[in-house]
Amino acid sequence: MQTFFSDRRITLSMLAWIVLLGVTWPVGLTLHEKWTYWSGAYSHGYPLLIFVGIALYRRIVSLRVRIDRFSVLIALCAALVVGTFWFLADATQILIVQQLLLPVAIGCILLLTLGSSAWALVPIVAMLFLVVPVWEVAVPLLQGMSVAVADTAIGLMKLAVFVENETFTTPYGRLQVADSCSGLAYFLMALTLGSIWAVINRVYARQAVVGILILVMLSLIGNWIRIISLILIAYYSQMQHPLVYEHAMFGWYIFAGVFALFLLIVRHQFFSGRSDPEISQIDVGNWRAFGSVRMAVFVLLITVPAFNLATSVSAGSAVEIPPNCLPVAYQGYDRLTCEMVKRGSQRWSKLELIYDYQTQGKELIQDGNQISRNSTRVISDDGKIQTLEIETPDGEQMVEWSYRINGQLTTRALQGKWLQIFDRFNPQTSPTLVVYAELSE
Repeated sequence: MQTFFSDRRITLSMLAWIVLLGVTWPVGLTLHEKWTYWSGAYSHGYPLLIFVGIALYRRIVSLRVRIDRFSVLIALCAALVVGTFWFLADATQILIVQQLLLPVAIGCILLLTLGSSAWALVPIVAMLFLVVPVWEVAVPLLQGMSVAVADTAIGLMKLAVFVENETFTTPYGRLQVADSCSGLAYFLMALTLGSIWAVINRVYARQAVVGILILVMLSLIGNWIRIISLILIAYYSQMQHPLVYEHAMFGWYIFAGVFALFLLIVRHQFFSGRSDPEISQIDVGNWRAFGSVRMAVFVLLITVPAFNLATSVSAGSAVEIPPNCLPVAYQGYDRLTCEMVKRGSQRWSKLELIYDYQTQGKELIQDGNQISRNSTRVISDDGKIQTLEIETPDGEQMVEWSYRINGQLTTRALQGKWLQIFDRFNPQTSPTLVVYAELSE
């Protein structure tokens, strides 16, 4: 019988972790920004990461590893999927996909080094999805539920409060259930603490689901109580109570109360944990028989993202567009060229904004980038070049523009993103915005 630490698999595992950290470092920094925003919904990021690390370690040290062909095949497929989607997401600047792939990549490494034993660790690794900033999609639902409950409660009390959308208007002022008041922070904290409780107590899947649902429901009720209380305080104090304006901690006091109630509820016999050993022992398989295969899978796991990282160029500082070229509303470019050209009998300015390095928020194709923030009228668009008429203080100006990516012209955002994938294999070119603006005589 051998444990995880009894042979060379620890060396391969550490190598994989180091490579994964190096490749995903830029994406990790974006998570760091979210996790260190104290009043944000993801401020539990680092505490949960630490807990997951400790929980994985405690489980792994007692594992008995068995490497089987099925686990290697799953790891191979997962590695290919993770590497491919990571490359595609980076090439098209879809950061959220890369963030979602991080827990999957961690799962791949565990599966490669622990074989089928790693399936017991899936619930712990899955907890990392709770700190990926994708949960804002739940804000409209949570916000709508909060408004509906508060509206019903105020209606039953027959108070002189008018409700319109997310705004509660009293005779003394207005209160709005903003996105930050939707309860997302309490919702995520309930999922997090419920998952931690389930892992620590080693409850069965059914018990874990019921327990987490109870805590989530209690957190939602707590947020509804918070909103209704603030409306009543504002109403009866005529908007004079300081809690109306400074209530960031008020909700957490309520959450602490509902969490204490949850701890009392889960003392019921229904939630009794397992009595079996923490990890069942699994016979060791033949490590050497699959060592070369797993090493190949390691390479597959890191090759595509590593290539992607190696071909990236560090971001430069964008310079201001000269006054003799059209001042397009584009951000994030690294270099530009501006020159006067003659087309027939007309003089035109030619502007090229070059993006050597792109990431989300610093990309050529995004909604915030516009040719002009003034009124524009499309004259023609054949998919390669678009002709616009722009209103300027000096009158109308004719403009032609296009994206030049991987040697091809397009004005279509989706096609441009597609071309960027192939552009990553061509170090001789960089995605560029090309703009011609007609100059007045």
